[in-house]
Amino acid sequence: MYYSKITEAWRDPMPPHAHQESDESFIVLQGALIVEVEGERFTIGPREFCCFPRGVYHSIVEVSPPVEFLILRAPSKDDKVYQAS
Repeated sequence: MYYSKITEAWRDPMPPHAHQESDESFIVLQGALIVEVEGERFTIGPREFCCFPRGVYHSIVEVSPPVEFLILRAPSKDDKVYQAS
């Protein structure tokens, strides 16, 4: 599990990615994240949860700071692969 606090506007410069062997989840505590999941955008706000099952391409498109969120990945592995442009 990871804790993230972002106080300035931010966007992931990398293309969407997927995890080959793990599921990833975000729990937003404060602020909001705009995530893109296989080409569709969703806003995840305070006290909301989103899950990206293994193999699903996703990215954080935008944040509404200040943002605090938890990231859970199970199993915790370095299994990230980026989507081809």
